[in-house]
Amino acid sequence: MAGGVAEFAVFLKDELIPVIESRYPADPSRRCFAEYSLGGLLGVYLLTADPEMFQYYLLGSPSLWFNNFYLDSVFTWAPVERLKGIGSVHLSVGEEESWEMLKGFDVLRTGFRHKGFEGSRIKTEIISQSAHVGAMPTALYKGLRFLFRNH
Repeated sequence: MAGGVAEFAVFLKDELIPVIESRYPADPSRRCFAEYSLGGLLGVYLLTADPEMFQYYLLGSPSLWFNNFYLDSVFTWAPVERLKGIGSVHLSVGEEESWEMLKGFDVLRTGFRHKGFEGSRIKTEIISQSAHVGAMPTALYKGLRFLFRNH
């Protein structure tokens, strides 16, 4: 991976999350990663490298095309046991996004299915009549509603 993503993941886990959870009434059992586009790519990295850092993942239009779809294949081959601590995942993409974004969405959706993410643990959706920027507010709204529907 490029861009220092491994170092950033260590920063999140060892520095940022402990500060937030020590200063605010945050519940460590309800940590949510909610990001869009390149931030969604970071979420896929975290799912692969340290999936239990967060219990809920909102991945809006993750830019899996980056680095020749490298994380698609890494996620596909990640052992299913590593994902057992994840509560729920919401994955979305805009209907009118580029073929690269739609391909990444489809590969990731298929990967989740093969890893046993079904039913109430995952929701995947293509947001109708939306391109990349237009899908963002809907992805965040619907994703948060799905992930925290019982809270």
